[in-house]
Amino acid sequence: MRSKIRTVGDCVCARPRYAPTQGWVSTASKIPSASARIASRGVAPASVSPSVRATARVAEEFEGWAPQLTALLTDGETAPVLRLPHTLPIEHRWDRVPGVTLLGDAAHLMPPSGEGANLAMLDGAELGNALAAHPGDVEAGLAAYEGALFPRSAEAAVEAAGLIPLYLNDRAPHSLVEMFTGAGPGDRPAGR
Repeated sequence: MRSKIRTVGDCVCARPRYAPTQGWVSTASKIPSASARIASRGVAPASVSPSVRATARVAEEFEGWAPQLTALLTDGETAPVLRLPHTLPIEHRWDRVPGVTLLGDAAHLMPPSGEGANLAMLDGAELGNALAAHPGDVEAGLAAYEGALFPRSAEAAVEAAGLIPLYLNDRAPHSLVEMFTGAGPGDRPAGR
């Protein structure tokens, strides 16, 4: 009988942990209900559809990993659901609609880069500042907010898109580590 991970504390930390491997990125994080949320994103062949094959296909990508970690992917109560990453175009913008604006992923959905929550909080702060700077004129506040949002979002989207080749390539996770450390491919320790 396979051992089941019973609690989040068995192998998941309180903040998200990223586990990139060739063509896949998995994250694990503790959520308020004391359960774990496991997400795997990657480039999957069209043949991945029935849940049993999907589980086996995902498990293949992590062959050789610690059983406690692969159990997070294979021993869940529900079958894996392939969720393709979606993004908005880098230069995404919209025409002003009176009384309405967007923030967070609704305004700038981009590839995962670790900055999503930061950008959403910044959006909220900037929206509040823009409205406060234009008392009695909501439209001027919204226009000012969007005027700063569009270029900032485009810059963040370019940076996020630049990370995709680092965590979804044949050299992952080493290519991502090299980006963080400034080391080049020839600078890796022997055996890596």
